[in-house]
Amino acid sequence: MTSCNLCHIVSRGLPLGRVYEDDLLVVLMDTSDGPAQMLVVPKLHEGSLEALGAAAQHHLYKISRRAGRSLHVAAGIAPDVRLQVLPADEGHAHLKVLAAAS
Repeated sequence: MTSCNLCHIVSRGLPLGRVYEDDLLVVLMDTSDGPAQMLVVPKLHEGSLEALGAAAQHHLYKISRRAGRSLHVAAGIAPDVRLQVLPADEGHAHLKVLAAAS
């Protein structure tokens, strides 16, 4: 069994606020740094987004855009959405979607 925290979350080992889930990824609310952000976590443990392949990357970014739109509506702010590609925490690459006031 892996010691990766994100793999543990994806496998439902830690109960976090799931917003969306499909065969390739999980979208989670992230309240650690502020109220209007989500993590988009591929289910496949890879050290870079490039390692996921083109089709999975496209899906990841498409779902990230949708998550961003829902964030700015929920936060009641202008639709200025930022996407951060985060370093591979424990070897597991992922994205952070932030809604920010313009």
